[in-house]
Amino acid sequence: MSAITRYCARCLTTFESTPEACPNMSCGAPPPATGWGVLLGPGDTLDRHYRIIKALAVGGAGLTYLARELDENDEPQEPDLAIKVLYSARAAGPFLRRLSTEAQILQDLNHENIVRCRGFVHREGHDPYLVTLFERGGSLDGFVHRHGPLAPLVAADITRQILLALDVAHQRGVVHRDLKPDNVLLSDDQGPEEPPLVRVADFGIAKVSGGVGQGLTRTGAFIGTPEYASPEQFAGAQPSWATDVFSAGGVLYYMLTARAPVNFTHRLDIESSYDELLQQIPPRLPGHGRADETDVQILQQILDNTMVADPNQRWTVRQVIGRLDLVLGRLPTFAAPTMDVQTKSGTGPKTLNFTHEGAPVRD
Repeated sequence: MSAITRYCARCLTTFESTPEACPNMSCGAPPPATGWGVLLGPGDTLDRHYRIIKALAVGGAGLTYLARELDENDEPQEPDLAIKVLYSARAAGPFLRRLSTEAQILQDLNHENIVRCRGFVHREGHDPYLVTLFERGGSLDGFVHRHGPLAPLVAADITRQILLALDVAHQRGVVHRDLKPDNVLLSDDQGPEEPPLVRVADFGIAKVSGGVGQGLTRTGAFIGTPEYASPEQFAGAQPSWATDVFSAGGVLYYMLTARAPVNFTHRLDIESSYDELLQQIPPRLPGHGRADETDVQILQQILDNTMVADPNQRWTVRQVIGRLDLVLGRLPTFAAPTMDVQTKSGTGPKTLNFTHEGAPVRD
């Protein structure tokens, strides 16, 4: 019988004993009232319904397992599932509300390019968990790490899928707020020659207009990942559909270059990082002398009109999709901009409201 692996939910140190304090000398926390957390291993059962295949990730709020559901004969059945389980010490308060919010958002959106929810469980005696279908291809970040910069046509197709997901979310008043390559998943592992089917994931810190998720973060707090966050996120301003458009531009740049769109000297120093961000946007693509230079020029135009400081000057999701359709050689799904939008220096982020179509209306 294999040894039981336990963990400290405070510092995430793992151990196979039952110490009186966390063995990590920089932590030393006593065991929680409910006891040390237990890391499930291959073959273990979660909540009598799921057979664990392996642990996928250990994070600050909980663990994610690869698993399969058990049938009435306790036999695991396809498809593969990803199960996000909160630590006992995180099973209440904001962590629980965020997991619950994510489950509700995924169930409501139900789109081909958004991770598919299979259930959310929160009952006494069990750590809360969220069940989604497992995406075999891993993250977009891993895909680019394996293959390097992607061809413009592949990057354009992936960006288009991301924007279709965002369009559905924005129509329902949902702003993702943390769009980045780690939060875009591939349905299957494949080579870089053909665009993969991708799905947007991790809506745990999404902002929902007038409903679920309100009040999960304090006003003025920075929410997101600095390298892909918009200027208004650094400023602590109200997020809008334009916040996600900026981040989508950053993801597009990453796919084309295998580099983050912005580099920070001290990424956790919000004030200095905000100044550095404004100096580096919109980022420039290398393209001189390339055979696909025309496509690169169109994609640069997209960056010029998505990664601008003033959210009022960013193209809408549907405008960007219209321009991507030109690169992909397909009939426009939505009308592309008929003229270039010139970048202007604004006075700072303004509050935007949603219309049903996802286009901005200024207050």
